[in-house]
Amino acid sequence: MFEYIDAIEVCNSVAVEVADIDGFIKLASSNHIKHIFKLQSKENQLGKENLFFFPFDSMIYRLKGKNYKTLEDFQSAKQNGFDSSIDFYEANTLGFKTFEEYNHCKSLGIDKKDEFEEAKRTGFAKGFDKFIENRKNYNIFVHLKDLPEKFHNPVELYKYAVSKHFSNYKDFETALSNGFPEYKIWKDAESKGFKLADDFYVAVSEGFYDAKEYVEGKHLLIGSKKEYDQYKYFKLFSEGVNYDERLLLDILKVMMNDTKHTFKELREKLDLQKELYKRSITNSTENILPAWFKRGIDSDDNMRKFLAENKLARRIGFFDDKIDLFEIFKLSRDKIYVDASNVAYYSSNDKVKIAEFKNVMLVVNALKRYFFTDITVIADASLKHKAKDLNILNELKKIVNYHEVPFFTSADDFLIQSAKTEKCLIVSNDGFSDWKKKDRWVANNIDDIRQPFMITNEKVMFAGLDKLLKEIK
Repeated sequence: MFEYIDAIEVCNSVAVEVADIDGFIKLASSNHIKHIFKLQSKENQLGKENLFFFPFDSMIYRLKGKNYKTLEDFQSAKQNGFDSSIDFYEANTLGFKTFEEYNHCKSLGIDKKDEFEEAKRTGFAKGFDKFIENRKNYNIFVHLKDLPEKFHNPVELYKYAVSKHFSNYKDFETALSNGFPEYKIWKDAESKGFKLADDFYVAVSEGFYDAKEYVEGKHLLIGSKKEYDQYKYFKLFSEGVNYDERLLLDILKVMMNDTKHTFKELREKLDLQKELYKRSITNSTENILPAWFKRGIDSDDNMRKFLAENKLARRIGFFDDKIDLFEIFKLSRDKIYVDASNVAYYSSNDKVKIAEFKNVMLVVNALKRYFFTDITVIADASLKHKAKDLNILNELKKIVNYHEVPFFTSADDFLIQSAKTEKCLIVSNDGFSDWKKKDRWVANNIDDIRQPFMITNEKVMFAGLDKLLKEIK
């Protein structure tokens, strides 16, 4: 490093004009010169010109300073491509090291090195030309309408991207290419499975939460999240029936138990419910059910058949097609009747059947494991005279409602009437064939309320009770 001394003038002496800065410094250094004189010349046509010089061995060696403040500045400017001290010092103030970088940024209107460095670091300087090339393609996206038509330099582009919360050019380009104006919106959409902004904005406006719902809804021509939720309800809870049949079952479920309803009344209620799912279509003033809405009972004959034969409908009530009347008959989940005689005489082999209250106790205990809380045992009056384990009968009477019918009266009469009025299941392997012949209600409905059983090694198994209880819960 040299030390500099300001000079007022140079006396007449033999002088050597050194051609360039590198030679001047080399000469001074090789002769161990520590002090360099600086002389500010008078202003000429080119402005003020300074002069660096030093005396050595009766000679003065001098160099035109081109208005550089120090030789070090002069040499640094040369090494980094600067021809003008004005450009060098301006670049130095702005933070630019090379003339190429300074000139490039200046031509683009960039005047802050730190911002340009950030634009470089985040990829905007490198990606700027690509952005300019692709800019016209972004006009197709309606949600990029606020994107400026022109950016003059990478720093402007970088600043704009940062204002939209982007941190690098790669993300910025990806988001714009898919129509997203802001980073947060793009990431929110991406997390929900959306690729294109148009799909995301439409989905949001229609209430959809994620792309899976939206794409599925779009495929089914569903116009809103509300309609999509309706579709999902029917899809999830239709249990093998068509959607209008599901509606009818829902109507029946909320009706009071032990009430009767005409077919006409049910049809009117169903048609009224279907109106809630109809929507308008293009070029029509008429509202229709959407294509996804599966129908199976548009005709009255199909609806009558459904009410009479469908297992789910029969779990709710019974349809008499002769008088077009549906009786609500919702089976109790808590109350159940046991055909004591039928159960007591149960045998799993071909031996002579002997009545045992032990069988009844096994069935009662099994029903308790199914969480029945109101168990009634109906027995013929003669049963206690034919069974030998009367001690178990005494135990039974402590834990269930035990009733004996009068002599010369069939327990079946009480079981059937109790089932009708109490809306409960009957545990019995009796097919009630005689009753089916004389009572149309029994013929149509007893198989739906009778629960068959089997006892093996003192374990009781019921035919389909688990599934039945799920249906009537």
